[in-house]
Amino acid sequence: MSSWIRDSINLRFIFLGTLVGLLASIGAAALYFGLIYPQQIANLLGPTPIPPTILLPAGPLPSENAGLSEWVQSPDQPPTLAGSGFILELPDGNLIGVTTAHSLGLPQTLPNDTSISLRSADDSILTALLQDCLVGAPRTDANLTVDYLILPVLSAVPTHLVLKPDPRGSAQAGERVVLFSGVHQPEGKPHTYTGTVLSVEAEAIWVIMDSWFNPGLMSGSPVLSQHTGKVLGMAIAAQITGSRLNIGLHPVVSILEQAQGLGESSR
Repeated sequence: MSSWIRDSINLRFIFLGTLVGLLASIGAAALYFGLIYPQQIANLLGPTPIPPTILLPAGPLPSENAGLSEWVQSPDQPPTLAGSGFILELPDGNLIGVTTAHSLGLPQTLPNDTSISLRSADDSILTALLQDCLVGAPRTDANLTVDYLILPVLSAVPTHLVLKPDPRGSAQAGERVVLFSGVHQPEGKPHTYTGTVLSVEAEAIWVIMDSWFNPGLMSGSPVLSQHTGKVLGMAIAAQITGSRLNIGLHPVVSILEQAQGLGESSR
């Protein structure tokens, strides 16, 4: 066999191996987020909507990484990295910590004194016991609003970590968004991914991401409007459709509704 034929075969092998590995990695992360059901696929294959008119004033995005890592620690066990989360300011000025229920596996099987911690890149920590949190359920169908875990905030939080909900309560199809991952970059630099809103429903917002990446452990990350600089929703699910990576969000209006059951919290 001539050397150029052998080299050509080797290059094809390397390319195919890399491609298969990438697909497997993203596929595994999609399973971590949760499977998508067949009736949802048609909605995720439509054309990218045109940019909408957003009537709200423009606002800045966070200059630092507002995505937090989520750590879970049961009694007599070391803390385990379970996902991502963020701090959200309620309309009344009180603060809550937000992450997902599915990051805990089956929450009802955990001891009540299991601690849930949200950490920033500089290791600032917000911790609450599971018994003091509001816990939804891991999603099992197209409704992403069932999946949440809301922590009370009883201590001071650095201002740059506090995010505000978008007054619209949800997104507009075609608007540009930014996901702030809780999987931290060195030196606290924002670890962000951009995309375009594909569809908006009461139970889920779906976003077409601009690039492929492994979204493992990014469940719970906040997704912000590039226009308003405020939170539109929380990353819950991932799905590959054709050549796209789509991320499903729990709309922020639903998070605010769920938080009403937490009672008073303070800075």
